[in-house]
Amino acid sequence: MLTYGEGSSDRPRRSGLSGRLDRQALIGGSATPFSKGNYEANYTIKGVVIGGGYRHEIAVGWIVVGSGPSGNYSYGEIMGAGFKAASERDALYVVSCTFGVCTRMTHSPSWLLLIPARLDALKPSGTCQALGYTGALYTGVAGQSAELIGSIPLQSAGNVTATTCVVNGVPLTIRITTTAALSGKPLYQSILDINATRVSPFNGDTYRKILAEVKG
Repeated sequence: MLTYGEGSSDRPRRSGLSGRLDRQALIGGSATPFSKGNYEANYTIKGVVIGGGYRHEIAVGWIVVGSGPSGNYSYGEIMGAGFKAASERDALYVVSCTFGVCTRMTHSPSWLLLIPARLDALKPSGTCQALGYTGALYTGVAGQSAELIGSIPLQSAGNVTATTCVVNGVPLTIRITTTAALSGKPLYQSILDINATRVSPFNGDTYRKILAEVKG
């Protein structure tokens, strides 16, 4: 079983935002119980593809992401495939299961990024609200992108933009929009929404449990 905790509609994961976001994020006038280096966040992931007069909505899945002094961990279900992962030093250990068949892998820790590295230099564009917190809104543009998120098996190509609401260094909402065109005429637009449903401090027990399981 890959599920930890209750339910599977809201779980978390780790983000690769730069330290600049940490310094500039707003805290809404009161201390938050989490920070970029000490959090566990549950996210739901939904997608929309628009083109040719059609609109198709996709329930991509859910993820839980934890980041703390010991390391990072994540688990969830993406497009029907369950996974769990934990980092130790410079290695990320991953177990992915589809239809009861599980595979062990080792990746770079960047595999857990919620936002592509090309979009890491996001620009401040105002304030935002998420889960009752006031945060800093950031937007970014990256030209062509063949792979939006390493751990989420969705691929697309086109003009990519990202918008994220960051609270105390933690992204609580992320929207990645890809617009594809041919000879100046729009072909389709895809929108990926990653929204936190809960955020709390890092859970050391969960990290140690997942690390032991994924390392075998």
